[in-house]
Amino acid sequence: MCRLAVTGIAMAILHVGTAQTVQQGTPVFRTQTRLLELSVVVQDANGHLVKDLKQEDFEIFDNGVKQDIRLFRLEEYGTSSIEPNTDSSESWSESRPGILSNRPVAESAPPNPPTVLVIDAANTWSPGSMAWADLVYARKEVIRFLQRLHPENRIGIYIVGSQRLWIVREYNQTCAAVLDRLKEWKEEGTKPRRQKYNDVWTEFAVHIGHFDPYTARELQRSQFGKGAVPSPGDFGTLGVIAAIGRHLEAVPGRKNVILVSGTAFLPTDHKNQITALRDIIARNISVYTIDPAGLAPYALDASFVIPSSVTAFSSGRGDLAVQQCLAAAYASKRESMMYLQTSLTDFAETTGGRVFVNTNDVMGAIQKSFEDSQVSYTLGYYPNNRRAGEFHTLRVKARGNRSLTLRHRNGYFDPSPPSTDPERHYRELEQLVWSPVDSSVIELTAGIQPMPGKGAYAVGLRIGVGDLSVSLADDRHTARIEILVAQLDSAGNEYEPQLQTLQLNLKPGSWEEALAAGFAHRVAIKLNPKSLSVRVVVRDLETGDAGTLTIPARAFAVH
Repeated sequence: MCRLAVTGIAMAILHVGTAQTVQQGTPVFRTQTRLLELSVVVQDANGHLVKDLKQEDFEIFDNGVKQDIRLFRLEEYGTSSIEPNTDSSESWSESRPGILSNRPVAESAPPNPPTVLVIDAANTWSPGSMAWADLVYARKEVIRFLQRLHPENRIGIYIVGSQRLWIVREYNQTCAAVLDRLKEWKEEGTKPRRQKYNDVWTEFAVHIGHFDPYTARELQRSQFGKGAVPSPGDFGTLGVIAAIGRHLEAVPGRKNVILVSGTAFLPTDHKNQITALRDIIARNISVYTIDPAGLAPYALDASFVIPSSVTAFSSGRGDLAVQQCLAAAYASKRESMMYLQTSLTDFAETTGGRVFVNTNDVMGAIQKSFEDSQVSYTLGYYPNNRRAGEFHTLRVKARGNRSLTLRHRNGYFDPSPPSTDPERHYRELEQLVWSPVDSSVIELTAGIQPMPGKGAYAVGLRIGVGDLSVSLADDRHTARIEILVAQLDSAGNEYEPQLQTLQLNLKPGSWEEALAAGFAHRVAIKLNPKSLSVRVVVRDLETGDAGTLTIPARAFAVH
C-alpha cells in the first residue's frame, strides 16, 4: 500500500511543471541573517522562578564568543480572565467561518505557555523494560495531573503509537471539557459496565478524546505491535517531537513538550546524539522528559482486564521458551533502564528542559514541567561566522553574585541550503505530506469552493509571504516556492498528487497587499472518493522551510 504513495509523489516530482508565473523575472536571492531567539528559564537557589532580571543582566556566548543582545522580552503567564472555549474535537482550525488555517486562532492572555503532553504508547510494555503496573500507574498520575488543572489552562494531549500520532486535545484548547469528561468517567466507573478496551491508553483516549471505535482499535493495536498500518513517512519518537516543533514554531515565546516515554533512546556518543536531535533543536522547543517506570509495585486499577500475554509472563504461566525469554529480559532490565534514563537526561538538557527519573511522583513531575516556564526570558541576537550545517554551542550567563540556575537549549545548527538531489527532495516532501501534525513555519489559510463536475473543488490558498525568504531586485520582491497538494487515506495511500513551482515577482503595491492578506493562489482538485483528507504543502525553495495544511474530506462536504 505504501508503494502507491512513493510512486505518486515521485512521479509528481519527475513531471513537475511551472504554475502560473507572477510578473515573471529573474530572482536574485539574498543571504538573510535571521534573528536567533533563545528562551531562558531562571531559578534561584530555592528553585523559585526569577522574574526581575533586565537585559543588561544577561550575557550570551555563541561558540565562546560574546554576542550583542538585540531582543529582550519577559514572558510571564498568570491566571486569565477570559471565558473557556467551547469543546471541539477537531484537529483542524477555522480561523473565521469557511476559512481553514494551519495557525489556530490565538486568544488573548493565555494562562500558560504553549504546552503539549506527549504520551509514548508505542509497544511500551515489555518484560525487559516496563511492568504492566507501571503503565497503569502512569495513566493514573496523568489523570491526577489533569484533574488539578484550571478550566482555562490549555494543554495539548498527543498519544504516539508505533506508526502514528493521535491528537486527543490540541494545544490551544482549554481544559474545561477535559475536566468534565474526567468527572463523567469517574461517575461511570462506579456503575457496572462492559469493558471495551483493556489496555492503558486506549480507554484514556476514548473517554478524554471521544475516539471512535475504529481509531480506538488502531491505537490499541499500535500499543502492542499488532496490525498497525505503517505510513510512508519514517516517524519514530524523535521524528514525532520534531514534527510537533514545526507545528508550534509560529507560536511566540517558550514552547514546551512534556514527554512520558519508556522507549526514547538516543545514541551513546555526543556527536551522534546532536545529529539525532538536529530537527528538534532547530524547532526551538524545550523537552521535559519523564521516565514512567516505577520504583516499587503498585496496586492495579480493579477495572482493568490485564491482557493474557501480560498475565502469562507475570504469573509464571507459559511454556519453557517463554520463561527463558522472560528470565533473559529481566537480566537486561537494569541495563536498559540506565540507558533510558541517560537518554532522557541528555534529551532534556540539550533542549533546555528538565528530566525526571527514579521517582514514583509522575504527576508531580508533569506538574513541575507545566509550571516551570510560567516565567521565562526571550533573548535574541544576530549570529555571525555562520557556516552551513555547523553546530554552535550556546551558553547564557547571569551577571551578579546571585546563585541562579539558567536552563536553555545548548546549541543550534546553521541552516543548510535545500538539497538538489531529487531522491532527497522526494524524501523531504514525503515527510511533509505524511507528518502527523501540520507545520506552521509558513502561514497558510484556505477556502473551499465547489466547481462544476462531481467531486470538483477549488482550494483558494493564502500564503504568508512574510515567512518566505524574499529578495529585492529592480524594485521587485522575488521568491520561489513549490506547492504540493496530495489526497490521503488512513492506510498509507496517496492519490492525485499535484506539484507546482511558483515564482513570485511582485511590484511594491502587490507586495504590500500580499504581506497584509497573504499571497493568493488557486488550486483545482477532483476529490477521490477514497480520500479522507487533503494535505497542502508550501515549501520555500531557497530555505527549505515549509508550511502544511490538512483539510479533512468532511470540510468539502459542507460546500
